[in-house]
Amino acid sequence: MLRLATLLILALIPLASPTAEALRILLTNDDGYEEPGIRAIHSALVKAGHDVYRIAPATQQSGAAASIASGGVRIKEGCF
Repeated sequence: MLRLATLLILALIPLASPTAEALRILLTNDDGYEEPGIRAIHSALVKAGHDVYRIAPATQQSGAAASIASGGVRIKEGCF
């Protein structure tokens, strides 16, 4: 289910000026790369003409900032 904040963002994207210059946007979250909210926002921003980079963990990582990790980083490209 999409969160209220995600729904609000999706509702406001079409209100952006169509004559405005496209933005380069870094879109991120801690809920995971394939989470429905980040996917929906990414899609809407791309459709609005923006250059969007979606950066997020492969899996749900909410609260992980308080943990210690030593496994390295995996990069998964082109998974739009």
